[in-house]
Amino acid sequence: MKSSIDEIIESWYVNMADLLPEEMAEEIRENVRSVISELVSGRKSVDEIIASIDDGFIEGFLRKSRDPVTFLEGLETLIKAMRSVNRNLYVSLAPTLLQFETKILKKIIGIYARVLQTENAEKERIARALRVLSLVNEAILRIDDEHTLMSEVCRIVVEEGRYAYAWIGYAEKDMQVRPIAAYRGDDYIRSIKITWDESETGMGPTGTAIRTGKAQILRDVTASERYAPWREAAVKRGFRSSISLPLKYGDELYGALNVYAREPHAFDEKEVELLLHLAHNISYAISKLRTDAKREELDRLYRALVESTGTAIMVLDRDTKIQYANNHAERLIGFESGRWTGTALSRFLEFHERRKFEDILTQMAERDTDETKIFKLNLLREDGDVRECLATLTSINDRHLYVLSLVDVTEFKRVRKQIDDNIEKFAALVDGIRNPVTVIHGLTEIYVNDEELRNKIFNELDRIIDLVTRLEEGWIYSEKVRKFLRNSEELREQ
Repeated sequence: MKSSIDEIIESWYVNMADLLPEEMAEEIRENVRSVISELVSGRKSVDEIIASIDDGFIEGFLRKSRDPVTFLEGLETLIKAMRSVNRNLYVSLAPTLLQFETKILKKIIGIYARVLQTENAEKERIARALRVLSLVNEAILRIDDEHTLMSEVCRIVVEEGRYAYAWIGYAEKDMQVRPIAAYRGDDYIRSIKITWDESETGMGPTGTAIRTGKAQILRDVTASERYAPWREAAVKRGFRSSISLPLKYGDELYGALNVYAREPHAFDEKEVELLLHLAHNISYAISKLRTDAKREELDRLYRALVESTGTAIMVLDRDTKIQYANNHAERLIGFESGRWTGTALSRFLEFHERRKFEDILTQMAERDTDETKIFKLNLLREDGDVRECLATLTSINDRHLYVLSLVDVTEFKRVRKQIDDNIEKFAALVDGIRNPVTVIHGLTEIYVNDEELRNKIFNELDRIIDLVTRLEEGWIYSEKVRKFLRNSEELREQ
């Protein structure tokens, strides 16, 4: 009988080999041999034989073949092989085979219905995960505040992904995990403590995900020992499984996104793949928002610095059109804010100044390197007033720009001229006082005989001479000021 069974199996396998999933072919072959042997021996009832066939084996076959018809074709091919190899055996087993076919078909239909239900649920979860990914991407493009974005991410994950709960925590330097956003109530995250060190509170999914940089899937909250510190709070809220996804971009570690489901084994392979992509996009968004924030802060500091220098600063393009002007520059040229945009600097230069400026630009262009030139430049204001300026022009070749700094020295020169005039008048005044005093002193000695009167006159003259001496000291100091101003101007002109 054994040889007949072997022959039946070989005949069946030759006809079925192309239809069987390659990775399951040998397992299927051995299961068919076992079923035939049991049917032939009669030691077990049909129900017992069917019960002994593993549901997982049938489910695996149905998932691989994608069609229960293949299973039925295999059964029909087996019956044909038996009838061909040993007709007597077939005739004796025909009633049993019919009973077996009826009952195994019922079992297959039940398992296939379960497979379809499971696959439909998986497809639905994947569709929801794709929608979550799409909506989060839209939020990343729309929201420019980090905390608002993290809150919106948690809302989308729960509402659109139909998960039970979601929260995001940041990894702090003291090894604590600080919750910054949650959705569907934040009482859970407030009721627990999570760290990312190797203590008991750091060995759960969140701490491990942050520490290792790898996603952590908790298939069943009730069965995991490492989830012990948080199990009671999670079960109380109906959480049965979870996934913790590290938020990391480049070398920067931010924290973790945590998602909870109400059923165990909720996160399949494709779903996890999409959630990992989601975590990557969130990490990128955090990095970009923080980089933008730093750039904006630096820009604010730079603008504050530029506005507080007391110097007029302009940025010119290669055609010397004004691209930027600080407040001091606007006041210097006499333009209202923004009216200067795209205006050529030549509009504020008289003809001979324009030629001088163009010559300097030509010299700088010939060198083709970043260079700085300092020179005098007379600026023609919008109201027609001419301001004498000390100009510093720097070329930035890789950006095709010039930076022009202007110090208005018009008032400086006017003050210096006034000081020069005052000093000359001052010197004449001192001489005009000292000479008459000297004459009065001599005449008093000659013509005033009254000792008391003479002393009074001398005392008054001494007071006048003391005053003149102080005036001379002031003149000397003023001369030093003039010399200093002259030197300063010479330095500026250099």
